[in-house]
Amino acid sequence: MGVYSDADHTAIKLLAEKANSLPPMIYMGGDFNCHSSEWDPDCRSHGTTAISLLDTAATLGLELAIAQNSGPTFISHNPDLRPSVIDLVFVPPAQAVSLTTCLEPELKMQSDHVPISPFVPIRSPRLDAGKRSVPLVDQTEYLNGIIAQIWGLPITDLTSPELVEAAANTVAEIFADAFTRFSKLKSITSRSSPWWTPECATSLATYRASLSKHDWKSFRKLCKEVKRKFFEERIVDIAYSNKRPWDLMNWVQKRTLPACEALSYQGAPCISLDSLWNALHGTYNSASGRGYDLSPLDTIPAMPVRDWVLFSMFKLTEALSACSSRSAPGPDHISWGHLKWFVKSEGGSADLFLRIANGCLEHSHWPSAFKDLLSVIIPKPGKPSYSTLKSFRPIVLLNTLGKLIETWGSGPLLRMACIRPFVCLKCIFNYFYM
Repeated sequence: MGVYSDADHTAIKLLAEKANSLPPMIYMGGDFNCHSSEWDPDCRSHGTTAISLLDTAATLGLELAIAQNSGPTFISHNPDLRPSVIDLVFVPPAQAVSLTTCLEPELKMQSDHVPISPFVPIRSPRLDAGKRSVPLVDQTEYLNGIIAQIWGLPITDLTSPELVEAAANTVAEIFADAFTRFSKLKSITSRSSPWWTPECATSLATYRASLSKHDWKSFRKLCKEVKRKFFEERIVDIAYSNKRPWDLMNWVQKRTLPACEALSYQGAPCISLDSLWNALHGTYNSASGRGYDLSPLDTIPAMPVRDWVLFSMFKLTEALSACSSRSAPGPDHISWGHLKWFVKSEGGSADLFLRIANGCLEHSHWPSAFKDLLSVIIPKPGKPSYSTLKSFRPIVLLNTLGKLIETWGSGPLLRMACIRPFVCLKCIFNYFYM
């Protein structure tokens, strides 16, 4: 962390106030504008501001670095002002006493501050962020591969919960196998660009091998063409296809969180994966294991059993038409757009989905494959601080096929509940907790 504190010690006071919410650091340095006999032998006092600064550094796991060629760090151009030490560096305790910090007066040039060269340890292993996804050029082959596998399945009536479970698991395995075969791992860096293609990477490798101006011009020309094509397709997609111009606004884009603000839970900062997990589990899963009483539902008088109308192809397309193709997929990596493509294409996918949905309702069985989900914690917009978990909210990414069946079933039940609320209360409760 780089620090500049004015004559009123604003930064030092702010650091002392926020010390408990900051994560551990490996370096803190800058112009602190603070005099003390602890680091300046020509100073005869050690005031409360200097004491506060040292306490803050200790809270962050740092100590004042001792320079092997100690001397003044501020040499004013005004000859009437004496040289002093106001530029400080704080490093981990092991480096603070190892005399690996030194002043670099030869690099001062026209400045009135002497540069300080500290030794800061960093983690040796490189942590690469990446994600697996199916490239756009392979999407058609990816979907056709799923259709071909579904087409080869035997057509059987799902007359028992075991057959419903087996059919749902088979579909889940087909989805997982296709994603494993066609997906590729992409490394995410600060320079990653959404328009970058394999052709750009090949052209760049050619230039690096030859270092010729011709290959450089070819690479630049290719990048311009690819970039233009990408953004033209993006404009058409936003303006005409999905008609979502608000996708260009800041409030729907990725939010950048403060770099030096750790989450705090029960008064302690979450500085490790274990502490972060305990905080998330204790906040968002606090109701896990609690008992519940369904006996009040038994007081509702029983009514004549009503026949359930089986799901139809019309209801399938109607439910899918209301689903956004931009919704994030769940653990099956299947989006609403993929399901719409399966239903429109020939290959028996729609018929299999209908049989699984009707089997779930007929046998009151919810397959285990549909119970897999992903929990994602996202920040709430417009919060002044993101140091507490109240500034975040969890969302659940469900199995997409299971979510489609829930959409099918919940619609008729809720419409029936509007007509006969007391009659449908128990069946709705049982449906959602099947």
